[in-house]
Amino acid sequence: MNQRIMITAHSGCEGTPDNSIASIETGIALGADCVEIDIRMDAQGKLWLTHDLPALFSGLTPVVDAFALIQKRGISVNCDLKEYEALLPTLKLAEKYGIGPDRLIFSGSVDTALLEGNPEIARRSQIFLNSEELVKDLSKKELPDRVGQTAFLLANASMATERLHALGAAALNAPYKYTPNELIAKLRARNVALSLWTLNEEAALKEFMIKGPFEYHHPLRVHGAGDPESHGERMNRFNTEG
Repeated sequence: MNQRIMITAHSGCEGTPDNSIASIETGIALGADCVEIDIRMDAQGKLWLTHDLPALFSGLTPVVDAFALIQKRGISVNCDLKEYEALLPTLKLAEKYGIGPDRLIFSGSVDTALLEGNPEIARRSQIFLNSEELVKDLSKKELPDRVGQTAFLLANASMATERLHALGAAALNAPYKYTPNELIAKLRARNVALSLWTLNEEAALKEFMIKGPFEYHHPLRVHGAGDPESHGERMNRFNTEG
């Protein structure tokens, strides 16, 4: 396992507009190792930076513009896919711009069946498989809530890590507020890297940096409203349930 901490500048870092060139430039200027972008594809197959499905794609930033800047600046990029169909076109476009597996990360809507049938994808990029995608793949049932997903991974850590390795995933991508110490220990013991999102609070970032190595999605400065349930309260709940 790569024994280092990587900081990702979340889309909209430092109060910049989400999924904008300004957000990418700010993350680069502040020394982030990686920038995150959300990606969707329109009916014509063009890729855009957007988290939600818009009524119109016009006026949004094309992924091609983001990749041109990312290629020029030499930074890594985490492509948080919002649709399964966007993976292969995004991979092709990234390679056109010389963004290879050392800098290209996929998270979000990544189809495990696609990875299984096309193992070269994990060689041409780094797959940070979302915890919900892994649980859905393994359970074959209706996806539980975040607490249920964590309980499933805790109870099935060996099976989960074997599946991650079989799919060629570079890391498990999970919400830090639902990643208790017990799960971290089980994954680390099985040589699984973790990508944790989204650390808005400086205290939480410092806490997990001590535990490292991880990859963190971080807005670089706290902004916005916090979750009313504290991280410690949630960790205690996980450690006592099940």
